[in-house]
Amino acid sequence: MPRPTESRRDSPRTQPRKEGGELPVWVFGLVPLVVAALMLLLALRV
Repeated sequence: MPRPTESRRDSPRTQPRKEGGELPVWVFGLVPLVVAALMLLLALRV
């Protein structure tokens, strides 16, 4: 069976408007760091 993710990746629909509608790459690296920092703060407060 073909993987739906691969067929989806080939279609141009998966690439949303790149004219400013796409988040910068560093945001995806920053979000987990912020979440981890918040969890650490909550753990230290308890």
